[in-house]
Amino acid sequence: MIEPHKPAPLKVMNDVRHSVQDASGPLNLSDAPDACEGNPVVVSVTCFAPEQLPEIIRTKGRRTGKALMTLAVGRVDALLNSTGCTYNADGNRIIVMSRETDPRLVYRIASVICAALAGEYVYADEVYNLRFCAGAAIARASGTPWGTVLAQAEQAMNEIPHGSTEPIRLYTEDSGVQEEQPLGKGDLQRALEHHELVLHYQPRIDLESGELKGMEALLRWDHPRLGRIMPGHFISLAEESGMIGHLGRWVLGEACRQARDWSVRMLKPFRMSVNVSAHQLQPELVEEVSAALQEHGLDGRFLELEITESVMVRNMTEAVPLLEAVKDYGVSISIDDFGRGYTSVRYLEAFPADCLKIDRSFLNRSLEQQQKIIPAIISLGRRFGLEIVGEGIETPDQLKLLRELECDTGQGFLFSRPIDSEAFELEYMPFTQA
Repeated sequence: MIEPHKPAPLKVMNDVRHSVQDASGPLNLSDAPDACEGNPVVVSVTCFAPEQLPEIIRTKGRRTGKALMTLAVGRVDALLNSTGCTYNADGNRIIVMSRETDPRLVYRIASVICAALAGEYVYADEVYNLRFCAGAAIARASGTPWGTVLAQAEQAMNEIPHGSTEPIRLYTEDSGVQEEQPLGKGDLQRALEHHELVLHYQPRIDLESGELKGMEALLRWDHPRLGRIMPGHFISLAEESGMIGHLGRWVLGEACRQARDWSVRMLKPFRMSVNVSAHQLQPELVEEVSAALQEHGLDGRFLELEITESVMVRNMTEAVPLLEAVKDYGVSISIDDFGRGYTSVRYLEAFPADCLKIDRSFLNRSLEQQQKIIPAIISLGRRFGLEIVGEGIETPDQLKLLRELECDTGQGFLFSRPIDSEAFELEYMPFTQA
């Protein structure tokens, strides 16, 4: 059974343990100025802070805030033990420093620590559900003042919007006063050729049994200079430059490969969901799906294509025959972000859907609004025999409501944020690590 708030130390910390200790011993935070000034040692600094802490301090007082930070420090201490990384609690933040300077590994370290910090904290018989964000910076040359690196990490952290689906940000020179150089088609071509694209996976959980039912594949771009780039910053470029087809084929193929690999190793198949944009609703989509399934030996029953409600409504004429042809391979079709638009019963009746995903915005409304809107959506989906998925589940109260309404499955930060394949295996498939 999958339990929410289950922090898991990941294999990446073992990699850090070796890479950091190989660099002439661990760092001490008290030596940080010397490590950055006039010394060939190059370091990275990451700041972590809980999003909810200011509100907790305002309503519960500073003593409660300090106690929660002390509990959080305990989690960091257990995770970083013997890695050579150094940490310190400084007010409402936790500062971690290491010798690691590879932006991808720095990001992964931050990701692991954020996952370990997230979850429930109990103090004075009250439960607090905390979510941490992180900003990281790298001193790329000797002589960089310690205060500069720390300030850059703080700047990156402060630039993260509250409630962002990507709670980690790496500082780059483009984050400062310099004007950011726009990405172009050549950057996307290089990303494909140099394996800079990666998939992260967010689990879909059976809300009745708590078991893992599937996962959604989400695209990320690990840019060598800019760090992690979210799809919202490059999908429009891919569409405008004609690269969206190349990206779509790569995502489809990689998702099918990973789904097949996990199915074989777990002796139990799970459904892999892949997002499809409006630009991908072309006749070649059917052939691409068929080719990906055949190449990786994946049964079509364990692949799901997600199309947003708005794309569905705007492209009904083209989408329906294409998706019906895709369904001939056993592939499921899901309507994503349902309820955001104005879908009528007529559209639902005509569209070859198997699953309906409730738009996450409804779970962020008042309880009164939730109790009016969400049951109506679930009832509508039930009329058409659709599986109902709750998206954006972040609190126990939201989970409780969806369970009471007999929503089938759900996903959200309460269970797990999107994580890479290695983290996914260690979190949900521990027995595969022989």
